[in-house]
Amino acid sequence: MKKSTSTVIISFGIIQCLAVIGLMTFMQCKKTEPKPLKDIGKALNANDSIYLQKTALTPETKAALDLLAKQPMAEGSLGEQLVTFIGAGIYDFGEMFKFMDLKFHERDAVVIEKTRHEIDDLGRIMLAFPQMKIRIEAYTDNTGSPKKNEQVTIDRVNFIKSQLMSFGITEDRVEARGFGPKYPVGDNKTPVGQMINNRIELVLVKLF
Repeated sequence: MKKSTSTVIISFGIIQCLAVIGLMTFMQCKKTEPKPLKDIGKALNANDSIYLQKTALTPETKAALDLLAKQPMAEGSLGEQLVTFIGAGIYDFGEMFKFMDLKFHERDAVVIEKTRHEIDDLGRIMLAFPQMKIRIEAYTDNTGSPKKNEQVTIDRVNFIKSQLMSFGITEDRVEARGFGPKYPVGDNKTPVGQMINNRIELVLVKLF
């Protein structure tokens, strides 16, 4: 009887020890429990400060922007987009901008002269920032021959590049690429979608 009682007492003691160890392990895990994803998401999105830092404008940058401001650029135009971006001091290179006013004759690389001010503004900006490098990309809708459309876009970006070079911009600062109807961003089945797909974009590769 005594032996049986001793066995029960020992078994109960072991169970108590295991229970205590289990509770301590649980409490320790709870302390190191990872932060909920929603909280992490808030941290990542808070002003995007983890990825992008506001940079104080140097005297040279301020002087360049002041010089450009003497000849204001059209509202919403490529030039205004770039100047606003530079002035904000938050630089995400690879940022994309759009030629909003520049137009060419349909299925051609002949510019409509009254819309070429965006090329001239871009030339002024690149002269003001001599380390600036860009990539220009042109696209069309899917009307007509894909091969011909691709050639049209190549001719258009090469025209823009040649005009920038006439300002004194060196060739290595401007990469030109034409894609024709590839990579549509609008619905080619609608007139509005086709208009959206006929576009010329600029990617900022380097500023300083």
